[in-house]
Amino acid sequence: VQSFTEGCAANDMVPGARLVSRTVVAATHKDAAFFGVEPGCELIVVERVRTADGIPVMLENNAFVLADHPYLQTLADKDLTDNSIFALVAEHSGRAPLKSDPCTVEIALADAQAAPLLEVPVGEPLFYMEAYFTDAGGRPLLLGRQKIVGSRYVFDI
Repeated sequence: VQSFTEGCAANDMVPGARLVSRTVVAATHKDAAFFGVEPGCELIVVERVRTADGIPVMLENNAFVLADHPYLQTLADKDLTDNSIFALVAEHSGRAPLKSDPCTVEIALADAQAAPLLEVPVGEPLFYMEAYFTDAGGRPLLLGRQKIVGSRYVFDI
């Protein structure tokens, strides 16, 4: 698994991140099944706009089990700005995403919330990617739901 930060570096671009929100939500049945927790368990969802050379490319939504990653709720905003969340998780937990299974990509339209954050018109086609990341031990680590501006991002499959 290559992080957004690593992908930008590999393409000689400067990665950036701007925190949009950090919220605690109750795990749905589907999310709880992936994480191996009870439905209703607290998840922390970190939403950020990811940029490449200052241009918005992705609206990133990453969910973690709060009990496993409490530092994500208490880190100052600057610690989540212009940083790789994969690197922060690895630094604080010793765990890094190794693979994503399953990972789906479909087309979605930019809504009134995503469009201004990504600096695209409402209705702009976006890639919507849902990825279930596990660590080296096969343990669930994070669930990513990303909206990606297709004209600004290339997938290498």
